Amino acid sequence: MPTLEQRFAALEAENRQLRAQITELSKKTTRFRDMILSTPVAVAVASVETELVDYGNPAFASLLGYDLEELMGLPLTKVFAEEPDYIQHLFVKCVAEGAWQGELRYCHKDGSPIPALLTASVLHDSDGKPYAVVGFAHDLREQKEQEGQLRIFKLLVDNAPDGIALSNTDLRITYANPAFVTMMGHHDSLIGQPVSSLIIDEDHALLETLAKKVLVSGTVIEQLHYQRPNGDIFTAQVSGLIIYDEQGRPIGFASINRDLTDQLRAEQERRTLQEEVIQAQQAALRELSTPLMPIADKVVVMPIIGSIDQTRAQMIMETLLEGIAAHRATFAILDITGVRVVDTQVAAAMIRAAQAARMLGAEVVLTGIGPEVAQTLVHIGADLRELVARSSLQQGIAYAMKRI
Repeated sequence: MPTLEQRFAALEAENRQLRAQITELSKKTTRFRDMILSTPVAVAVASVETELVDYGNPAFASLLGYDLEELMGLPLTKVFAEEPDYIQHLFVKCVAEGAWQGELRYCHKDGSPIPALLTASVLHDSDGKPYAVVGFAHDLREQKEQEGQLRIFKLLVDNAPDGIALSNTDLRITYANPAFVTMMGHHDSLIGQPVSSLIIDEDHALLETLAKKVLVSGTVIEQLHYQRPNGDIFTAQVSGLIIYDEQGRPIGFASINRDLTDQLRAEQERRTLQEEVIQAQQAALRELSTPLMPIADKVVVMPIIGSIDQTRAQMIMETLLEGIAAHRATFAILDITGVRVVDTQVAAAMIRAAQAARMLGAEVVLTGIGPEVAQTLVHIGADLRELVARSSLQQGIAYAMKRI
């Protein structure tokens, strides 16, 4: 039979072992507590019997906007922004099944909802009886915001009037919005097709050049000629840019394509209309700049004002000859009182007009020669023998009337 000393020694050894176990258990509890306190995941424990919050870590308090003390004893129906009956149903379901996972909306202290992913597990005592539910909540606000932005972006891209396409670095299409598919004249998906198969052969080299250019500059704007399956060719303005991954490495290209068919047609129609307007204006100016007036039977007068170039000199001769023929004139008076400069070409044009008029049976009378013009004509040696010259329009008219 063990002596009293032996029993005492055994008890001391057992006590040391228990103290060591308690110390180790305390260390594990401390590590677990520190882990729960420092984790960014929101953690909360609710009692099975009362459905009240028994514990919440700082991340959970921060998520809901409460102080830690305010969380203690908070009903679950106030923790969540869902209907109370629904929360109670899920809580009972979790206790019965031992776990539950899904998305729920927590309720911030200010009343705003907080979307979160909740993973809940049931805690059991030593007898296997459930006594609490621990929940781990992951804030989904940022994820939901990004998803919302992506939905908006996809909605805008899918409904954009311009053709939008994405391709990898090998220039094979990875995405094409409905407008781009329609623009290309296709009914099926374009994903996987090379971009080069959509453009005319002459633009293949340009496509390669643009791909290299966008890799250097990041963006590029150019015109390409696409060809539809039915053979139709159209011009499109292509705005291209490079796509990078999270590490800043190029992974593909994006392009915004605008069909220029209507624009080019409108520009051509505008140019044609502009040319017609210009021609009409020139015709009107010709009539206004070279007026021809009959002043008596078989006598017409053409007063000329301003500068005379080769084009206008030709207009003067055409108008003069048409007027002589129309009025069957015998005398045509060219009054250049308002002309300050006459060069060799203009003088030659007047002489040719006089010669042509003589062939129609009319004599040309040149009036209004000023000192400067007279000096110029003498200096350039103009041969005016085909013309009758008078100093003023009045004298020219008197000459013509006398000859008649």
